[in-house]
Amino acid sequence: MTYVDGDRVWVFGHQLEGVGRRALLLQDAYVFRIVNNPTALGALASTYKLASSGHDLGTISSDGFSAVAGRTGALPHTVPVQVIARDLDTNAVAAINTSAADEAAVDLPSGGSWTSFIAPLAVSQAAAGLLGSTPARLTGNMCAKIALKEIEKPLRFCNRYVSTSATQSDDGSSLNAVLSGASSDLANAISSIDAYTGTPPQVTGINVLLKVRRGADQAFIRSVRLPSRVRPGQRVRARVSLQRVRGGTFARNYTVRIPGDAPRGSQRVRFVGQDADQGEDGFTTIIIGDDDERDEGGDPGPTSLKELEAQIKATARYDGVTARVGRSSRFEAFRDDEFRISGSADATVRVTRDAR
Repeated sequence: MTYVDGDRVWVFGHQLEGVGRRALLLQDAYVFRIVNNPTALGALASTYKLASSGHDLGTISSDGFSAVAGRTGALPHTVPVQVIARDLDTNAVAAINTSAADEAAVDLPSGGSWTSFIAPLAVSQAAAGLLGSTPARLTGNMCAKIALKEIEKPLRFCNRYVSTSATQSDDGSSLNAVLSGASSDLANAISSIDAYTGTPPQVTGINVLLKVRRGADQAFIRSVRLPSRVRPGQRVRARVSLQRVRGGTFARNYTVRIPGDAPRGSQRVRFVGQDADQGEDGFTTIIIGDDDERDEGGDPGPTSLKELEAQIKATARYDGVTARVGRSSRFEAFRDDEFRISGSADATVRVTRDAR
């Protein structure tokens, strides 16, 4: 606190981000103690304040080079965020209920919404707090709902994640592909709303249900058996031999629909599964020498709320087995509710007009 004049408040004697108009929460706080920094370089990070935020008192409305200013009283619009994490091994539950300041009304001066940062962070915090660790081998399912004022029903997507190895974050801490993948998917969905070039919709709430189980529920295809004769468009039984990771072999039956454009005659059916999730590895793909002038005008993204809705729902990914008959188009073959099926296998069939 630097200066108070009635309901007007000046904070710091410097900028927060120096981005101008703001719509942030003005809060009080309690400072428990000042912590000395033995590795300080001059005035840089010479001390730390061990503090806890307290009550919502008003709105920070200006972030200039010389000071941060606001008023007590009215609060800025906030987006409620609820994350419920369930441990399927112990039935323990952890819940996080928080709110993120919504700066959409002042045109997102930081470039993106705080919701796109807070909500994914809440997902990671809820899961890590529930487990008390970040095991490399983990299986999880996340369903997220994003409510918009302009759309009657919340936008919803669900994904399954399977992690078999750990990665390192920028701060050196350990991550797995379940937590990083779920957080990344939610962040990308909310960022799609931030990037919408039409009249910005108002986010009114975010709800997330995350279920996690220790161990990687993954199995590899060993072989696939199909009827010797099939017809285009016919639904047939596939007998699939699977090898569970760090487990034994077993067989399951799935129903596969032969595509209508399957070529006639003796054909090889190629089944390809989905590997475990890799998570964030910190590497970036750089494309050099792409001179396509069509990209110079920029990508406007979705042009309507309906297209935006479709883009967010498309965050849901099919993680089952795909197949191709001969040179036909690849299609979704089958998915197992218990295992992420990986690997590949072939089967030979004769595609006829009459399966007799």
